[in-house]
Amino acid sequence: MLDLTSPGARSRPDTAWARVAAAAAAHLHRLLQLRATALRGPTRPSYRVGCKRILLASDYYPALRQPNVDVVAQGVEKIGPRTITTADGNRRPADVIVFATGFRVFDPPVSHRVTGTDGRTLAEHWGEGMAAHNNVTVPGLPNLFLLLGPNSGLGHSSLVLMLEAQLDHVLACLGHLERTGAQAIEATREAWHTYRRQLRDHTSGSTWATGCDSWYLNPRTGHNTALWPRSVIAYRNLLRTFRPQDHTLTRRPVP
Repeated sequence: MLDLTSPGARSRPDTAWARVAAAAAAHLHRLLQLRATALRGPTRPSYRVGCKRILLASDYYPALRQPNVDVVAQGVEKIGPRTITTADGNRRPADVIVFATGFRVFDPPVSHRVTGTDGRTLAEHWGEGMAAHNNVTVPGLPNLFLLLGPNSGLGHSSLVLMLEAQLDHVLACLGHLERTGAQAIEATREAWHTYRRQLRDHTSGSTWATGCDSWYLNPRTGHNTALWPRSVIAYRNLLRTFRPQDHTLTRRPVP
């Protein structure tokens, strides 16, 4: 079993000092770019840094200071044919409305179209939330390999690094099939359950799970099924060695 508590996996981006340093840097950046303006209040986040996706940009706050831009902090009360009425009673002309509320990642459409050996769809296997062993394989669905699937997202580094590790893991699975002459491979249910439990344990006290409501969390269970809670180095170390004992093989029928 790959152990997320091993020394190689202890590196974690969401530590107390990292949160303090990131929050201080973000706060200073905001103050410097919004000097003596009324925008400081409306643009101050009400959640911990990292809880929602961090915008790395130097032109966002200057864009809000432009003379043709208004930052409206009041909620929308009513939408008319060409106007928006906010909670303070003001009506503002509107040509385009961008409804940007995040992402729905906990119920991907493809999961309803892939069926396992027991006749259940991947969505049904994920009744308690998305989960995959090593973020790649699911028991009951042989030869199914997920790339950038459950708990593969990052809030601190490049997804390419995660994808490279997952591709190497898929090749290791296929190589094991070729060496053994088997027909299919899947994660064992025990390995899958243990890995999922370890992920939840590591995520439970993190900013991603407790800082606010976000699209990282499954709204039904409250569990983080989107982000990897460790460092990228830890993930690559976990997948560096293929473990046959964490997988079940389907042998080819004897002719």
